[in-house]
Amino acid sequence: MKRISILLALLLVASCGKRPVEEVVRDLESPDDAVRKRAAQELIMRDKEEVVPALLKVLRTGSPRAQYIAIQILGRMKDPRVVEPIEGFLSSQNVHIRAAAAEALGNLEA
Repeated sequence: MKRISILLALLLVASCGKRPVEEVVRDLESPDDAVRKRAAQELIMRDKEEVVPALLKVLRTGSPRAQYIAIQILGRMKDPRVVEPIEGFLSSQNVHIRAAAAEALGNLEA
């Protein structure tokens, strides 16, 4: 099992940059958990200069599920551009999104 995970991670690294960021971001809307997880992992490994603008768009226009994932990813990016947009989610009606926003902001301050 561990070898399979390592192999999948290596394949993911090798494939980074082959798909446009917009295509990977669209996968955050997938009903399939595995597809969303792969997309998130790929976005985390990409250059933040191309990922941050695409994820900020998800915060404005994406589904709550995609927004939740985008907030988690942006919290790991350590980019000051994301603070204000994420702060807006602290008052979300969705408890999971509020928690993700609080955690992301905590990560950004660390």
